[in-house]
Amino acid sequence: MTVVSVLLKGGHVVDPVQGLNGKLDIRIEGEHVAAIGPDLPVDASLVVPIPAGLILCPGFIDMHVHFREPGQEHKETIASGAAAAVAGGFVAAACMPNTDPVNDHVGITEEILHRASEAALAKVYPIGAASLGSRGEQMTEIGALQAAGCVGVSDDGHPIASALMMRRTLEYVSMFDMPVINHCEEPSLKGDGVAHEGYRANALGLRGIPGECESIMVERDVSLSELTGGAVHVAHMSARQSLRAVQVGKERDVRVTCEVTPHHLTLRDETVLGFEHDGSPFAPLAPDAYDTNAKVAPPLRAR
Repeated sequence: MTVVSVLLKGGHVVDPVQGLNGKLDIRIEGEHVAAIGPDLPVDASLVVPIPAGLILCPGFIDMHVHFREPGQEHKETIASGAAAAVAGGFVAAACMPNTDPVNDHVGITEEILHRASEAALAKVYPIGAASLGSRGEQMTEIGALQAAGCVGVSDDGHPIASALMMRRTLEYVSMFDMPVINHCEEPSLKGDGVAHEGYRANALGLRGIPGECESIMVERDVSLSELTGGAVHVAHMSARQSLRAVQVGKERDVRVTCEVTPHHLTLRDETVLGFEHDGSPFAPLAPDAYDTNAKVAPPLRAR
């Protein structure tokens, strides 16, 4: 069979792994990248000029997605989620265990992988539950979940509130070189809060959640990771205090990583006053104040 050679000409190539960031050509032969470099010879390749302003980079990996299958297919299926992933340039995704039933058993993990294989689109990496039913009471069979294909464990939207439970989980995953992904919110401090604690929440009569609600648990997890040697990943970080805790941990070579969502990068807590509000404390509320699209967990933070 003849291998088709395609030359992507003149694109801005970004690849942090290889240290590439500049105008380069890419030659693709069949399904593989054969060469990357400046002014590659055309030879018999099909030339595809890359318009200015476009960036060529390796496929993205999203390590925190919610493919709701099994049990909540009205929200998302593995096939629809994988299709959305590849449409946006993502070649792989790690799906959280908040399915129904929770992915706390080998059989559920195997079903997720089977559905992903049927979709034959993005690579799907299951995240297993850290505790049975994600209730934070009894650890799952982490070794069996890893053998079935899970690449990490998490109770997703449920923080691992017990320090002892978190310690034991970190000790266990260290034997399998997997991370614990934790939704860091100290439950007793969060209480019934629904928005970032501050002026905006007060103006709307909403119960607030301080940034320390997150950072206290991040600091705990960084300390437990250092104690056990297990890897911890802080999901959807939102507070500057949490970032400081991760930075200090990294300076001590603790196995801690973190992530942040696009909305926490681009929106602030004033959004609860309305997406059209200018943020001024003297401006009237926008017509879309109290819009529940601005209600996220953890909440949007202040500047």
